[in-house]
Amino acid sequence: MKIISVDVVGVPVAQGSLKRTAFGVIHSNDKQLKAWRDSVMFELINKKPNDWDVDAAFSVSCEFRFMRPKSHYSTKGNGTLRPAAPKYKTTKTDVDKNLRAVFDSIEQSGLARNDSQIVHAICSKRYCETGESPGASITLSSQP
Repeated sequence: MKIISVDVVGVPVAQGSLKRTAFGVIHSNDKQLKAWRDSVMFELINKKPNDWDVDAAFSVSCEFRFMRPKSHYSTKGNGTLRPAAPKYKTTKTDVDKNLRAVFDSIEQSGLARNDSQIVHAICSKRYCETGESPGASITLSSQP
């Protein structure tokens, strides 16, 4: 089994709906999405082992990290969370749309011929811990 683990720093961008324009069909957040997928591809390509099998089935694990909004913190300016601040990130974006962007990045990076080779996926989203950057921890594991 081969494993690729990367940490991508940056605000995760969801790959959502398509928008029809006079020039064709694009994602509604095309510029941000392209930059995010480029970052994911860059990290994956740099960690790709020479003997990675692009035809193999594999599993993917992703943990997306998001910054907390300022409203979660005390107004005293000492950086402490308000008691009412939520533990979990239950607001947008949806994990399946974040995962869709990662899946397409995996395919575009040449690590898989098609994202249909992903046979198992685990995904979560959370708020950043103190001092932690937003982004995503991504692990690919080839299956025997």
